Amino acid sequence: MDESTHGDGADQPFDSTDVSNTQAPASTSGLAVAALVLGIVSLCLPPLGVIGIALGIAALVHVSRGNRQGMALAIVGIALSTLFLVVGMALIGIGVYMLTSRTMVGATQIRDIIARENQYQQARVTYLADYLTKAHPDARYLLITNQRTEFNEDRQQAMMNALKPLNIAQIHEVMPPEEMGDEMMPEADLFLTAEMFDKIIERYSDCDMVISTLGLPMDYRDMKLWTMAPEKRPRLVLLDAYVYDLRKAIEKGAIAAVVQYRPDAEYRPDEDVPDNTAEAFAKRYILITPENVDEMDKTYPGLFMEEEKK
Repeated sequence: MDESTHGDGADQPFDSTDVSNTQAPASTSGLAVAALVLGIVSLCLPPLGVIGIALGIAALVHVSRGNRQGMALAIVGIALSTLFLVVGMALIGIGVYMLTSRTMVGATQIRDIIARENQYQQARVTYLADYLTKAHPDARYLLITNQRTEFNEDRQQAMMNALKPLNIAQIHEVMPPEEMGDEMMPEADLFLTAEMFDKIIERYSDCDMVISTLGLPMDYRDMKLWTMAPEKRPRLVLLDAYVYDLRKAIEKGAIAAVVQYRPDAEYRPDEDVPDNTAEAFAKRYILITPENVDEMDKTYPGLFMEEEKK
């Protein structure tokens, strides 16, 4: 065998120098891939763009050291994350602004509606006070009303201001029964009874007229007030009372006046309230008295029950 030929390695399947001089191709950086994935996902979840940007920057540093491939992936991931983060946060900001604006507009509208309703309520009491001042100038009034609380303080004070022309000799604020507790604080007309009403009248027997902002109790037919002698019985003035079966009591003068919502009134929450008290009252309410009960009956059919007309 020729040793020179063997030494040259002509019969070798490969040259060993090829192994030492050739390197395997670098793998793709996992950070770069993660940056790209988060960049795409941030389209739906913009906050993830922050993580995508951070991973993209880390991938660039890693790739620049020659350890991995994936610079293009990292750059695309950073670009997508930045784009969707900016656009997404802008859209979220716009959405929050629009929601907040609508909420503020809605709250403002509600406040305006409440303010207008309070104006109508004030016109109602003022108009009634004007009528009573002219029709019953010498009367001593007992005012029966809800208990004053922090929630109705302003409304109660406005009512008292409107009633100043009258001689309000006594004021009785109806308290809820003890079993209801202090936390419930329901409107007094929900628990006012005939027995309670009679006791109040008896307690303030020095008053010859009674203004009730609560109307009458639901069992008003059982009140002993109706059986009292006319000369000893105080006359009633009712706010927002249900008059359907009260025609006879009004005709006979047991009820001197009733303020009720006008049956054909059109409720428009955005309408302006007239400055004139009489005009504002006429848009929402009617005043029923012994003198005009027949006229009211003809003007508003169904205001009183048929049996009461016989």
